[in-house]
Amino acid sequence: MTNAGKCLKILQARFGISSVELAKNMQCHPQQVLRWRSQENMKLHTLQKICRMSDITLDEFCEMER
Repeated sequence: MTNAGKCLKILQARFGISSVELAKNMQCHPQQVLRWRSQENMKLHTLQKICRMSDITLDEFCEMER
């Protein structure tokens, strides 16, 4: 099973996206991004929005921890 928070951390590191920048693009508070980073699961629409913003597929996101 994929750990969404771990994949998000890897995505941010690979693309050089800060939590503040991600929060602005996702229209949420930076604290929410920190919560996502520590969660194993995430809502599908949130994952889809992160993937669109990063121009990657959901499959690519899920494979980041491998």
